[in-house]
Order: sequence, then C-alpha cells, then structure tokens
Amino acid sequence: MRHGFPGLVSIALAAVAGVLFVTSVHSAKPGGGAADPCALATDFPAFAFDVASAKSRTIYLADSTGKCIRVLTSGRQPKFSYPVDGTSNKGRVVWRDSGSVIKAADFTVAPGNTLTGVTVRTLVSNAGCCLHDLSRDGSTLYFSVSDSVLAKLDVAGTGGPTNLFASDTDWFYQMGSINGDGTLLFATKMGYGANDGASRLVKVNLQTGPAAETVLREWRPQAGFGANPFWPSADPHSDRIAFHEYVLNSNNCTPLTVTDYGGVETEDTKNLAVERYGRDPTWVGGRIVMQRRSPMNSSGTCSSTTSLVEVILGSGQETVLASGHYPDGR
Repeated sequence: MRHGFPGLVSIALAAVAGVLFVTSVHSAKPGGGAADPCALATDFPAFAFDVASAKSRTIYLADSTGKCIRVLTSGRQPKFSYPVDGTSNKGRVVWRDSGSVIKAADFTVAPGNTLTGVTVRTLVSNAGCCLHDLSRDGSTLYFSVSDSVLAKLDVAGTGGPTNLFASDTDWFYQMGSINGDGTLLFATKMGYGANDGASRLVKVNLQTGPAAETVLREWRPQAGFGANPFWPSADPHSDRIAFHEYVLNSNNCTPLTVTDYGGVETEDTKNLAVERYGRDPTWVGGRIVMQRRSPMNSSGTCSSTTSLVEVILGSGQETVLASGHYPDGR
C-alpha cells in the first residue's frame, strides 16, 4: 500500500455504465424537445471526477447538478481549480499520469459551456508517492517529492519545484488538501517501520512546516484492519474540513465527518438525519460530493459503489450526480 494509489484495487471495477451515463447527457431529446443541459448550466464546471474502463481512465467536468458533463482528457485522480490565472473562463486540472509523472490540462469554457483550447503538459516527471493537490486559484501545485518530503511548484512559472519540508520518521504523506487561502495542508499520513499500519489526519502550517503540525485524528493498528485513509478535504470557502474514518470492527464503513480546523466536529454532521458512508469527499457550493458506500448491514459491512452523490449537510439529503471516482470541487 505504501507505494500505490489508495483504493485502485477496489475502483478498478470502473463502470462502463458510467461512461454511457456521461456521454448520454450531451444530447438533446429527439424532436428538439429539450435543450442540451450544458447550454442551460449556470455553474459549469463545478467539479471534476474520473471514470474507469477496463483499460483506461478518463477525467470529466460537471456542473453542480451532474446534468452537464463534458469529457476533458485521459487521466485519474483529478485536482481541479476554476477560474485560474486571473480569468473568468479558464480552468486547470492536475493529475498523476503514472506513479512519478504529474500532468496538467488547461482549458477554456466557451459559450454553451463547451471546452476549447485543452492543452496537456507535464509539470513534474519525477514526483514521489503519493500526495498532490492544486491551490484554489490554480497557481500552485503541492506534491510529494518522496515519501516524506513535500514541495510546491509555480504552475505558470518557468522554474522548478521548491522543497517545503520533510515529515517525521516512519510517516509519509498519502494524500492531502490545501485550504482556501493556501496557508494550511490537511493530510493523511500513513505509518511504516515502527508505525506500520497506523495513520494520522494532520493539519500542517505551510509557512512553518511540520514543527507546527497538529494531529486531529489517529488510527492505531487494529487486528485485521488496515490504515484509515481519511480522504481529507478542506472547504475552500470556510474553516471546515470533511473526511471519513472507519467504524471500529466494521468492514469498509466510513461515515462522513465535518470538523472545524481544530478537529472539533461541527453541527453539520452531528445532526445528519441519516449517517452517510463514503470516501473521497469534496466541497461544491457548501455541500459535499463524495463516492458513496452503502449503509452498514447486519454483518457490519458497507459496500463500495461508483455513485457520486451530493450530501446536504444537516438534513443528510442525498442525490446521485454521476458515476465515477475521485470527485474534486471548487
């Protein structure tokens, strides 16, 4: 697990149905009875996600309703910003093309919410495992140079990456999320060596480094249970983070949790009418979009699905938006 993408074994069952869903939303109903939903969308693109087939992965962009979906490029685990570079209609997605290569696709949203000028380029050719994220304004890529060393790169610049700091011994950065103003990193750190099987959800001040690191959650090795990925996501518009953590003695049951920056759970999830299980949460307009898992059954098991659902915090109302993996919103 140390040198791989989290969850690729389970998500390799990507759905052909997901691709059919995506392509079908582009067409108007026969006889001109309905307009292209993308022509009517008011907040496209609101989030990115990927869909897997037997041999490839494809990145898509969607509006917040999931009714307008456009193909962007081949790739997986997208990190997304829009708008970027001081524009009103230009966006950027970064992803890991392989274990060590990080690529970016710049695009322009034209009238009718069509995508034009899609330009793919390599940003980093020798990245380490496993973290990568894009700042809210799309100007800065944060990534792992090695298991435990973080770096940043000016995406629009001509210089190379700058190392930020190294993690402590026997921990490495598995995944992470930059907050809205680019001052904090919320990350999952996986243990190895003396900490093998353990995981932590940490807050790191990007100006001062791991000396100012705060552990918000910790999962110690449990008999028969692997490390908890947490999948943290910082809301770019508030001081909240969303993540998932395992229910002890369950199988794949990871309820949604929302806390403030100090790790204190907020009323958003305390008052969920129905507990919501999933992974890879992201924020879209103050709501959560995540990959859904079914509720816990009588044997303590939650089944993975390819449904990307919107969850309204407080009420817990859930709406299926698309089929895919790794959603990332703005």
